[in-house]
Amino acid sequence: MANQPKKYTKFVAAAATATLVASAIVPVASAAGFSDVADTNSHAVNINALAEAGIIGGYPDGTFKPNQELTRGQVVKMLGKWVEAQGFEIPADYATKARFTDLAADAKDQELVKYAALVFDTGVFAGSNGALNAGGKITRENMALVLDRAFKAINDTTLVEVAAEIEDVKVADLATAKAEAREAIQALRNLGISGVENFMPKDSVTRAQFATFLNKTINTEVAPVELTLTSAVATSATTLEVVLSDESKHVVTLEKALEANKETEVTFKIEETEYTAKVTYVVEELLVEEVKAINAKELTVTFNNSIKKDTVIESNGTLVDGTITLTSLDGSAVTVNSALATLSEDGRTLTLQAPAAEVFNGRYDVAIAKGAFKSAGDKEVEKFETTTGKFEDKVAPSITGTTKVTSTQVKVNFSEPVNEADAASLVAKATFKYADGTAIDSAKITGSVLSADKKSLTIGLGDADIVVGKEIVVTFIGVKDFAGNIIAPNPATVTIQKGNKDGVAPTVVDVKAVNNKALEVKFSEELVGNPTVTGVSGTLTYTQDKNDKTKYKVETTEAQTGLKSVTVSAGYTDLSGETGVAFTKVVNFDTDTVAPKLVATNIVKGTDNAEYLELTFDEEVTKSASLSTIAVTGTKVKDYVTTGVTVTVPTAKLVVDADNKKVATIKLTDLLAGADVEGAVYDLTLTGKNADATPATVAMFEDISANAGASSLKASFTRNKDGVADSNQKATIDTTVGTNGITVDDNNTVTVNFNQELDGATATDVNNYKIDGTVVEKAVLNAAVDGKQTVTLTLKADSNTFTGERNVTISNVKAKNGVVMDTYNTTEVLKENVAPTITKAVLTDVNKITVTFSEAVTNAEIDSNDFELNIGGVKVATNDTITTAAQTTAATTLVLTLEAAVTADDISKGLTIKALNTIDVKDVAENKVVAPVTVTVAQ
Repeated sequence: MANQPKKYTKFVAAAATATLVASAIVPVASAAGFSDVADTNSHAVNINALAEAGIIGGYPDGTFKPNQELTRGQVVKMLGKWVEAQGFEIPADYATKARFTDLAADAKDQELVKYAALVFDTGVFAGSNGALNAGGKITRENMALVLDRAFKAINDTTLVEVAAEIEDVKVADLATAKAEAREAIQALRNLGISGVENFMPKDSVTRAQFATFLNKTINTEVAPVELTLTSAVATSATTLEVVLSDESKHVVTLEKALEANKETEVTFKIEETEYTAKVTYVVEELLVEEVKAINAKELTVTFNNSIKKDTVIESNGTLVDGTITLTSLDGSAVTVNSALATLSEDGRTLTLQAPAAEVFNGRYDVAIAKGAFKSAGDKEVEKFETTTGKFEDKVAPSITGTTKVTSTQVKVNFSEPVNEADAASLVAKATFKYADGTAIDSAKITGSVLSADKKSLTIGLGDADIVVGKEIVVTFIGVKDFAGNIIAPNPATVTIQKGNKDGVAPTVVDVKAVNNKALEVKFSEELVGNPTVTGVSGTLTYTQDKNDKTKYKVETTEAQTGLKSVTVSAGYTDLSGETGVAFTKVVNFDTDTVAPKLVATNIVKGTDNAEYLELTFDEEVTKSASLSTIAVTGTKVKDYVTTGVTVTVPTAKLVVDADNKKVATIKLTDLLAGADVEGAVYDLTLTGKNADATPATVAMFEDISANAGASSLKASFTRNKDGVADSNQKATIDTTVGTNGITVDDNNTVTVNFNQELDGATATDVNNYKIDGTVVEKAVLNAAVDGKQTVTLTLKADSNTFTGERNVTISNVKAKNGVVMDTYNTTEVLKENVAPTITKAVLTDVNKITVTFSEAVTNAEIDSNDFELNIGGVKVATNDTITTAAQTTAATTLVLTLEAAVTADDISKGLTIKALNTIDVKDVAENKVVAPVTVTVAQ
């Protein structure tokens, strides 16, 4: 690190005034006057300096509690106050938009909420798996990281960069820190912010220690640098890659596109400094820029230039066979040759949709052979290989809008494919009402069509009874995507209407190849249905682009090889019924032949606090199939005495990391066995052996393409002491109860089943339970049974307004040992809990009263336990009993029969009916009518 050049990214115009560094906080004497911080305390000067600046504060009793362990919430507040003091504004939406899963925007501690939003938005504090864990302790290694990020946010350069020219000062235990924190820890040591040789990365931090770290960080000076333009290269018609004299790189977007292969003078700004350069946009090699899954059904391939559609999409709309290979590393294979393919309008983005029930999940090896695709300038794509990041679709589908298809057809568009078998099943999850609330019989909705890509539903409005020009509100409940995410919001509504016909004929604008199993067809306007494409083998599937409805992705089940001629057949129809034109392209394939190479060995602490040998390779690896044992040979040196090491280790002890398959580990107690000596220095050779009686030397690892790596690996290290494993028993949901650990008791109560005894405070906090579409009013912790506990949730009356499936999220509940659970997401079907009410009662005969309710109700059998009659405000023994008619078919009215006919005198005194607590009149969701309640009877 000491030999790295200094890099600053805070810019100063050549002739402008110098940029000032962030305001320093100068140490002062005992200004704060904390009763437990003496002037002789080594941290006092820093504590008092920060107190003067308003960044830290004490407790109501006048103490600072310097030796108390620092919490993550306190770190957020202090860093947030520093960042705010440098001119950064608190986000306007901090009180409405939560940044962390365990810190609601309306939480009681609003100071924490606003500073959490500020440090999150400025990149200072990202939390752990989306959670803040405000009451948890922060380790010293994580403290180093957030100090470096805060310094970066304020100064536009990191502590690491400021310390780059300083000779490294020894940090004896640097190797025990996690890799991402090591540079920041070294920077703290080099800059004198940390003054000890052993940093103790895994230890917690006291309030006094953090005050010293923070104040020294704040007072670290950054000299502004006058920057000049080193180079500017056009990477696209509108994008420059710019390098400045501090070696910082920047991407600049031009307002006007460059003409290809022509030198052009351009002017642009970086950090308010204006630069001028002469650049030429050279259109030459075709490269793949990025491959990523955008949801459970779709993956995109982005190129640096436009590609020809006929080289990537078969005539049946699928990817040209053989152009792309896609290998799942996590057991979620996708038949890429059958993937439906579409190409973006600019020809640079290929979208592949997984066929049938297949989904994108986890990680994939992606390979594109040189020459598989061609650019618009006939340049062949360069060979491309990558492993995608781990993908897990947690984004809910949504309604993105509507499109008029014909006068009697309106298309509802979804943000991604919905997991419905056909239009009928999707329509069954919808209700249709005019804007005035009048219901439309779903039987009138005929001829609806779910698109092949399941991203749009064309609703048929052809029935003569549906009124032209009258707004219709369509409400979808419980619709899911292919990853099981429920539509957001749930229910989701959209407004459509039946209209009159229009009529403009379509044309084909372009046909572009995307990859070996997909092409894109661009039309002048949206079509009623899919076009017909020929010229590619395999079964074709067609997907309309979710953003540009005039484009279609055509995917084939077979990877295409060699030259292919692609044609869009005549007869494709626009939204008004007119018809329209066609296009063609080429592909190839290559394989990986390069063996994996060991690039680093490290000693790391595992989650059990034991030491492991970590082997890092230049690509993802697996253990060789023929590997049976590992022969460990070499020497160990202890107290100047050298002895030999000979150990045989079973291959099962060598583990490839499931999340990062470039890394393999072996526990030192397994690697060293009887030669395990604390403090010894080891110089070892690890050699792979097969299972033969006389084992032969074999490769220890191979890559995903089965290229064998080296048979022997070297490792040198000093053996330290293993720690004691931390308790990691988290609160978990008992999914053996029902299908998801949740029991629906009735319309108003739900029980959550846990696997262990719980911390009562967090278990009974209603904020830890989120159920879409309703409000959790109370959480009651029930007695433990066999070491397990349940929590009964009471839903607020009348808060659940719809019947259907909805998302359920449970988080922040701790086990009795204090370890917080991982956030648990599931879905559950609940019935609405809005109780029907009596809206009016009318005397319809001398002995009958017709009661009208707020919604349709039933009454299981004839009985007299529902209502009583009052005459003149009192019960009259001879006429107080009321018999309720049986009503098995739900209706909004119900007839009551009186014990005796009423007289004119009775009517003149006034009649009322009282709904009794014993009433069993219910709505279709089995909510009982609100009682007791008294209603005046009208004539």
